[in-house]
Amino acid sequence: MSAPAVPWLRLVVLVVCRSYRALLLTFVALALGSVAVGSTPYVVRSGSMSPSIRVGDVVVARALPADARIAVGRVMVFVNPARSDGELLVHRVIERRDEGTFTTQGDNNVFPDSTPVPRSAFRAQGVLRVPYVALPVVWWNQGDLMRLGLWLLLTAAAFLGAVSPRASRSRPGPSHRANGPRALSALRVLVPIAVPLALILTSVSASATFTARTRNPGSSWTVGMIRQAYVAAALADRPSWLYLLDEQQGQWAADTSGNSRTGEYADIAAYRAPGALSNGYGYATALGSAGRIVAAGGATVAPSTFTLEIWLKTTTVFGGPILGFESSRDVRSATVDRQLAMTASGRLIYGAWGGLLGQDVIVSPKTYNDGQWHHVVLAAQGTAGSPQTSTLYVDGQPVAAGTTTRTSAYTGWWRVGEGTGNLLGVGVAAGFNAVVDQPALYPTALSATRVQAHYAAR
Repeated sequence: MSAPAVPWLRLVVLVVCRSYRALLLTFVALALGSVAVGSTPYVVRSGSMSPSIRVGDVVVARALPADARIAVGRVMVFVNPARSDGELLVHRVIERRDEGTFTTQGDNNVFPDSTPVPRSAFRAQGVLRVPYVALPVVWWNQGDLMRLGLWLLLTAAAFLGAVSPRASRSRPGPSHRANGPRALSALRVLVPIAVPLALILTSVSASATFTARTRNPGSSWTVGMIRQAYVAAALADRPSWLYLLDEQQGQWAADTSGNSRTGEYADIAAYRAPGALSNGYGYATALGSAGRIVAAGGATVAPSTFTLEIWLKTTTVFGGPILGFESSRDVRSATVDRQLAMTASGRLIYGAWGGLLGQDVIVSPKTYNDGQWHHVVLAAQGTAGSPQTSTLYVDGQPVAAGTTTRTSAYTGWWRVGEGTGNLLGVGVAAGFNAVVDQPALYPTALSATRVQAHYAAR
């Protein structure tokens, strides 16, 4: 190599090494300088958020006040609700559900996380991503000593190469002519490497301490679950089952009542239609002409006193069964009663079933197939084998009341939507082509005051 080329090569090496040193120290300062302003750095150890957040990145997150609102679309740090070991996840919030929990998803995952996240599980909100700076920590935790060792060697070489040859030359002195340059060069290499390593290890320690369970009362706190006002009002009346119908797809509708009466979807036209609640964040389900939701599990005894509640939106001109009790959950039933339905003209009707003599029905004076959301409640009380006393409410107000046809004593299933369709003399279709939301069953006859409270909380 010619002599003139050597200075240029030294200059290139010096620039590259100093650029790497400056970049590394800047990243570390960004990641760990956040501690001084009350934020916490979290090392990312999985690729579920790639490519927006990669393995080895540091997410700087700001702790959440107890009353802070969880914003949909933000990257959050939270305790994994599907595990009991305190594992932290860094995922994006993609929806707020009707009952106040949240759905999260990794940007690199095909499906959302299967377990809803309660408000109390969120720890911090991501505010800054620092790329690659924690890769040495990941390699150490994974036992990848080869990559870690190679990084240490290259980093040491880079810091050594960042020292100017002129700066390393010692001026003539009486006693340290030999030892001075070596000691100074060693310090200039070891100190810059030791500082970022110490800072990175400190961040990991802080993250581990944050996730660990503590017995120190001053370091632990809880936040009550935030629920939508409507769902809170419904749960206050202890429903036997309550389906929010927020599912993205699949066979099962989660029961929010706490009674584990999971609903089963069948022949659904569309999931995640816009929901009924004006103040809510959830979804509704479009039944189509053949869709139904059945309270799954074994057959239950038909109640004598109960309340049916549902939100519906339809323009059907065929009517159909809205919500009722049948002796079969999947096929045509031999016995059908306790069925709230809509006539072909759009009126709501209750008490017409099964070819029984001496039927007593209540019918709404107005029609509700106007394509608008309506809150429909049917409260009934009586004894099996005898007529019932029933009241029909629409949008919080009673619209019809009176004695309704006697019911039978048998076991069966509650069905939303498609049913046997043997309502006497009202000419309804077997299915109910409508969008429905928040169907629920209560073991008591709700009062007018409670019905109005539900509607007011929408």
